[in-house]
Amino acid sequence: MKGNFVTALTALVLCLSTGAALATTTLPAVVVRGTSIDQYSLACTGYDCASFLESIGGISTSYRTPVAGMGDGGARGLVGLTRAQFCNQLASQKPSGCNPASPPSVPIYDPMWEANGCGTGAMANFFLGLVMDSLYADHYSGNLDRPVHTSNGQNISFLGACNKHDECWGSGGARGACDMAFRVAMEGQCNGLTGSDSSACFGIASTYFGAVSSDAATEHYDESVSNHSCAAWAYDMRRNGCT
Repeated sequence: MKGNFVTALTALVLCLSTGAALATTTLPAVVVRGTSIDQYSLACTGYDCASFLESIGGISTSYRTPVAGMGDGGARGLVGLTRAQFCNQLASQKPSGCNPASPPSVPIYDPMWEANGCGTGAMANFFLGLVMDSLYADHYSGNLDRPVHTSNGQNISFLGACNKHDECWGSGGARGACDMAFRVAMEGQCNGLTGSDSSACFGIASTYFGAVSSDAATEHYDESVSNHSCAAWAYDMRRNGCT
C-alpha cells in the first residue's frame, strides 16, 4: 500500500515540473572571467563554460549582482584564445536538444520563473486527495500546498518547502542536499504539534520526501539539471557575443 502510494504521489506532485521556481532566485557564488588575446571580455556562469575558461587562464571571482545585469568588474585572467576561438569551443559544448533561441525557464537565468507549489493540475489534486484521505483520515486538508489539517482547524503549509525544492532542483543543485533540505523544512513546520497532529504532519512530510527522493523521480531531477545546463549555456553564449 505504502509503495503504491509513493509511486502515485511521485507521478502526480511535488515540484517535479521544470517550469517552476521562485521569483527571488539564488545566484551562483562565482563567475569565471577572462580577457581574450584580441581584448574581448569573457565570462562564464555555466559549469562547462566556466571549467573551460578557468583551464585556459580565467579567474574565478565572487559576485552578487543578478545574472541578467552582470557587469564587467572583477579580476580577469588573460587567456590564449581569440573570442572567436573561445566561442567555437563554447558552441561545441551545446547541451543535447538545447535551443539557444528559446532556453528553458529556470532559476537564476529567468527572473520571471515562478514556483508551482506542491502539486500540479486538478486531477492530481483529486487522485492524491483520495489516497491521502485513506491514509491520514481527518488530518489531510485536501490541499497539497497545506496538506496537514490539525485538530484545532489549522492547515500546516508545506508550500515554502516545495517552492525552495523547486528552486534547488531547477538551479542544478545536488539532489541529495536539495531533498534533505526539503524534508527539514517540512518537518520544521511540524514542530510544536502534539499527538495525532504531530504524527500526521511528520508522516505526510515523510511521504513527500519519499516521493521526490524515489527512483521514480530521477527522470524529473535529470530533466531539471538538463534544463539548467541549457539555460546556462545559452546565457553564456549571449553574454560573450557568441550568437
